[in-house]
Amino acid sequence: MILPSGAQRIRVFVVDDHAVFREALRSLLEAEPDFHVIGEAADGIGALAPVMTLCPNVVLMDFAMPRGGGVDGIGRLCLAAPRSRVIVLTADISRTQIVEVLRAGARGVVQKDTATELLYRSIRGVHDGDIWISRETVSDLVGELTKRPDSDPSGSPGIRLTPREYQIMSLVASGATNREIARECRVREATVKHYLTRIFAKTGASGRVELATMACRLASREVA
Repeated sequence: MILPSGAQRIRVFVVDDHAVFREALRSLLEAEPDFHVIGEAADGIGALAPVMTLCPNVVLMDFAMPRGGGVDGIGRLCLAAPRSRVIVLTADISRTQIVEVLRAGARGVVQKDTATELLYRSIRGVHDGDIWISRETVSDLVGELTKRPDSDPSGSPGIRLTPREYQIMSLVASGATNREIARECRVREATVKHYLTRIFAKTGASGRVELATMACRLASREVA
């Protein structure tokens, strides 16, 4: 990837209690021309001051840290540095905890064993304003909704999505392209576009990011 002339690199801050993991992650990110790791911390408590001072674009934060981790630690960092977008890195997280970290202000959840290219995409996507959740995670959060045709993702009465529309909504929320959705659903891209037109009309969503937010909000209501 070649950074366009005059383009700004994405400023990243890494928070993890394992030094070896931090060093490996820094090396991976610095190998990309559009990433610049501006700092790191060993726990959520130690990250607060430098993140508030440096104002990174994206914070990659481990979920399971003994100090300043978990939902409370993520919420504290999101509140202290609202201009920095937090992606939660995790090796193990429950469905309920995913919803809680999103409620706390995180903009993405990425498994630590995810492919490097997907990690890069998640950082770029969150930096650009997207919500990033893996397809498997979204399927887990939204999948049950396909069994509930009376559910309403927007919170407004009178809106009903079909099981297929719920499936496509979950794929959109996971960051899938129309081509990838068509392949997953075994339909043509034109059919996917037709479904999306109907979903946007039913929900009132203005775009894919807002639709992903609706999916997360609906999952939150189901967990609560």
